[in-house]
Amino acid sequence: MALSTEQVALEAIKYVNSLPNEDGLIQFPGFKRPITRKAAMNRAVRDIVKETGERSQTALLLEKLTGSDTKHFSGTLLRVEKEERSTRAVLTLDTGSNREAKDAITKQVLPEGQEQVRSERTDSDEGKILAMEAKALVGRRVLLTVYLEQMSGNSGQKVRVVQDIQDLGKPRD
Repeated sequence: MALSTEQVALEAIKYVNSLPNEDGLIQFPGFKRPITRKAAMNRAVRDIVKETGERSQTALLLEKLTGSDTKHFSGTLLRVEKEERSTRAVLTLDTGSNREAKDAITKQVLPEGQEQVRSERTDSDEGKILAMEAKALVGRRVLLTVYLEQMSGNSGQKVRVVQDIQDLGKPRD
């Protein structure tokens, strides 16, 4: 995903040229006073590299949305509950699956056809937003994009963490 040096430079030039400019000084966002064009270019380059590098938040999100540990499945969203220990939202869906699963909160076996997935932690913006989106879709058919995330301290065990939720409309009869 890394950009070439030329691409980074061209994007930085384009961005810096779009900023307010007075007497050769650039009003760069986040700076109280105007800065030189060179300083603005350096800051823009840093920001672009930070956002597009291999370990950037953008690259990590793209991996979670499109990588080999990403899965998609649909079902009717039955409920959204907060798991107090982790602050994650737990989404319960009726997928029609015959897979046996335990409730993440009560630890009881879920009724046949039901599955659960977790959100990112709700003390993060991503987790909070996804939990709010999910609550608004209870009772609807949804398509989930989930990332299989390695559990800390549990070798080999993975949990499904929702990365995206899409409304597919009313549930099927």
